Amino acid sequence: MGTYSTSDETRQALIHAAGELIAERGVGEVSTRAIAQRAGANIGTIHYHFGGKEGLLKEMLRFAFQTNAAASLPAVIEECERHLDDAPSRAQAVQTIVRHVMQAIFSPERPRWRSRVLYQVAQHAGPLRSFLREQVLDPHFEAITRFILRIRPEWTMHEVSLWTHMLFGPVVFHADHCEILLDRLGTQTFPQDYLARLERRLTDDAIRALGLPAEVV
Repeated sequence: MGTYSTSDETRQALIHAAGELIAERGVGEVSTRAIAQRAGANIGTIHYHFGGKEGLLKEMLRFAFQTNAAASLPAVIEECERHLDDAPSRAQAVQTIVRHVMQAIFSPERPRWRSRVLYQVAQHAGPLRSFLREQVLDPHFEAITRFILRIRPEWTMHEVSLWTHMLFGPVVFHADHCEILLDRLGTQTFPQDYLARLERRLTDDAIRALGLPAEVV
């Protein structure tokens, strides 16, 4: 990675360097010196921009969840909850949520290190994992739980959790193992028709699991 001249470029370089190194080595194996070296920056810039290593890593996690979409997943779900009057509108809401997740995960602007970093942080007990859960993951799961219970209020939390992970699991699998999957497909990126089929399959399965008629979307 080359040297960055402006303050904003240095900040972004440090975020990407931290993400790349943690994806490669794990949370406990990355020093501030290594991050600065990878970014082509002075080690003091980490404290200047983030207050230290912990602040940098938290900002890296926030960055990993950012998308170019106009709204976050919780905001998309909140909007969908305004239109749940009948089976067709509920099925359409599921499709909207699945599409948002797909576009966010497979956005070409999303750094390739994102999925591996989330895995590494999740496996390493400590303040960063707590931050990931409380500040990043929990708001998403709380929103999707609220949405499901609007449609299936009789479901237990175990049923809600199962539906959620059956929905997101295939997407996470594709993101986590993209190199192997792309190698098998013989492409550099997932073809659009492949992603369209994946989106449709996820949507159909999610709609059926909620007890909605599959033909409404």
